[in-house]
Amino acid sequence: YQVTFTQSGLPAGTTWWVNLTNGVSLRGTGSTVNIPEPNGSYAYSVGTADKTYRANGGTFVVNGAPVSLSVTFVRVTYAVSFTEQRLPSGTMWWVNLTNGESFSGTGTSITFSEPNGSYAFLVSAPGYLAFPATGNFTIAGGSTSRAITFVQATYPVRFTESGLPNGTSWSVTLGGVTQSSTTTVIDFQEPNGSYTYRLASNMPEYGAPGGSFVVTGSPVFVYVTFTKLTYTVTFSESGLPSGTNWSVTLNGVTSSSTRGSISFVEVNGTFTWSVGVQVGYRATPASGTLTVAGGPVAESIAFALVTYTVSFSETG
Repeated sequence: YQVTFTQSGLPAGTTWWVNLTNGVSLRGTGSTVNIPEPNGSYAYSVGTADKTYRANGGTFVVNGAPVSLSVTFVRVTYAVSFTEQRLPSGTMWWVNLTNGESFSGTGTSITFSEPNGSYAFLVSAPGYLAFPATGNFTIAGGSTSRAITFVQATYPVRFTESGLPNGTSWSVTLGGVTQSSTTTVIDFQEPNGSYTYRLASNMPEYGAPGGSFVVTGSPVFVYVTFTKLTYTVTFSESGLPSGTNWSVTLNGVTSSSTRGSISFVEVNGTFTWSVGVQVGYRATPASGTLTVAGGPVAESIAFALVTYTVSFSETG
């Protein structure tokens, strides 16, 4: 009776065979092979010329009728394991093969199966550098593994200042780290993320606001401008008749007014001042020093009439 074996899973044209335990061997390159056998019980094994495939054998019984058997070939594969270290827990990473396959995971290992052969790979994780990032492995009848170490990728962050006199020392504080320079440039290396920064200089009369920026996988350039910091210095008088002209000299500059106050604009520093002579009045205080230290300054001047003793003497 006819015994037919039908295979699936092999590439077209691949040679395969069936060996019976009675010594009969069937070979073909199509999807079926046939042989007549008398009634009886039989065992068989299956093989192929392409050793990347395998199929299981089995048994059958011929009992007065034809027999049809299916043979399914599957690829022979072996475990390939990539194990990483130093990525934060839960970080997604990838192993890509040049045959077009891609595998990803958030654990410390990525495992997949491949048949015998040579393979090239590329490993990546957003914001990190892999060592090795590329390479090759060969499967030759057994499993294989690769160890990968990740380090956080950093990108240049350059601060460029303008406005300060040449050679002035200035600094940037970024992420708790302060760097100083007497040139116009200060450089950092930072990973992806959002950042805030503060600025300072060794000339207290100059200042610049801080700010923020985001690193997203490429260099960042931050331009900062220092300007002279000025604050209002106000002198207020009391005691003079309304509309009286009076004056104050501050840091060598004299200003006068018929109102109750005189204002100046100064940078940080210590300055001398004096009140102009007002005939018939005495100013208290009439002069002094003041310090501007990052904020406005107010001084009060009290004018008082100057009085004199008048004595009358009588005779006769």
